[in-house]
Amino acid sequence: LGDVFRGKNFNIAIKLKKKNLKKISKKYLNIFKKNNLNFLFIDPKFSAIEIIKKTSVVIAFPFSTTAHYGIKLSKNTIYYYPFKLKNKPWVDEGIKVIEEKHKLLEWVQKIEINK
Repeated sequence: LGDVFRGKNFNIAIKLKKKNLKKISKKYLNIFKKNNLNFLFIDPKFSAIEIIKKTSVVIAFPFSTTAHYGIKLSKNTIYYYPFKLKNKPWVDEGIKVIEEKHKLLEWVQKIEINK
């Protein structure tokens, strides 16, 4: 993900599902920490809707209800999956699914152009 967001003017908020960082997969946390990007981890007690109200883009990774909140609040919203999907998930429900990092980079670049 560092390749996608490095050098971009993004503040990235990640709403944790578990309160204790020690119980979250180290592999998952390292994806964010190793890229030296501006990531903010948000306590799970915080309202996702209140966070989304203050954003311009919602990238739901993995597939989650956060994307549905983004759509309801008229935010530019996608699901992101880092690999090529073998079968399209039923959960997309009209929400764009972007597969693979290079396609996410293309999408982010388009957003920056349209700012």
